[in-house]
Amino acid sequence: MYVVLWGVLLTCLSMIFKELSVYLGVLAGAVLAGGNWILMRHIGHKLVTSTDIDEGKGARLGLFLALKTVLMFGAVVAVLMFVPINTIAFVVGLSSLILGVLTHSVHQIFTQGRATVKRES
Repeated sequence: MYVVLWGVLLTCLSMIFKELSVYLGVLAGAVLAGGNWILMRHIGHKLVTSTDIDEGKGARLGLFLALKTVLMFGAVVAVLMFVPINTIAFVVGLSSLILGVLTHSVHQIFTQGRATVKRES
């Protein structure tokens, strides 16, 4: 969720520059980062919670995760080669993935700390 929120925030902030290539670059990067995060969470959740790992489902999910990564790299290369966008803005949009993961981690640290304190008292 934080990845998508950061993507929206960065895309809105890119409107300050009033250049279409900057706006589209941040938007494209944020869409790819958000899509990547959603797929990664979905596949990872299935991989961790699956009970039929012994039947080869884990290997199929791992292969799908590897395929997703290759397709993500391909999408990044295709966007950079064929879409007229600002490259730095595209990287800023992709950074919503890192910012979202960091924000989520900090949020988890503080909420788990409060839950621990409540249980002890």
